[in-house]
Amino acid sequence: MKIRRNRERPGVPDWIWKRLEEIPAPSAPFKALRYRPAGVKLKDGRELPCTIFFGEKTFEVLWGHYPRSQLIPIGDVEDAFPSPYQLPPRIANKIYDFGETRMGGTDFALVMRDGRKFYYSLGGLVDFLYYPEGYRPQDIRDVEIGYVEGKHERSSLDLQRAPGVYEIFWCLYKEPSEVIKGVLREQPGLFGTPMSIIYRRGKSLKELAASFASDD
Repeated sequence: MKIRRNRERPGVPDWIWKRLEEIPAPSAPFKALRYRPAGVKLKDGRELPCTIFFGEKTFEVLWGHYPRSQLIPIGDVEDAFPSPYQLPPRIANKIYDFGETRMGGTDFALVMRDGRKFYYSLGGLVDFLYYPEGYRPQDIRDVEIGYVEGKHERSSLDLQRAPGVYEIFWCLYKEPSEVIKGVLREQPGLFGTPMSIIYRRGKSLKELAASFASDD
């Protein structure tokens, strides 16, 4: 299998990256490093329709608390394909650009072309959701972002479902120093947040950037 290093995805087989480039992706969480949602088929025959390809070091900061059972080695991937549960990037980008509507989460409503609205209350990741019966991603006209009383409570019958933590998987790859530096330019304080593994190890932002550069 031919593997070529480049500035965004060293160690990722060319054929996987080609598949991912054919799947529209959001512009989040950073311009220098985007989520790449897809479905994957593994060599053991399993299909995981909600999988995100992402940089491993940035993942540890943003999602370091994520269950390790949900991490899939790239070497186990046999194929990658568009997920039927992906939220179109044109809609996901609006939600990511708006930011959280409450601590740790986002409330929004999908506005369909027939005028109906469907309400969702998700965490920090909005790339996958379950569509109401009879609707597809192409049926979405727009999104309304914000909490709506009576619609976004967990007990509301109007609240739609989305894949949970144990339904979303991650394929991680090593980011080169150029990408890490790009992320740091976009959000200089990212690696100093209390949630980050790096912070708990006591490394400063300057030490972090130096250590990433030396790893590449």
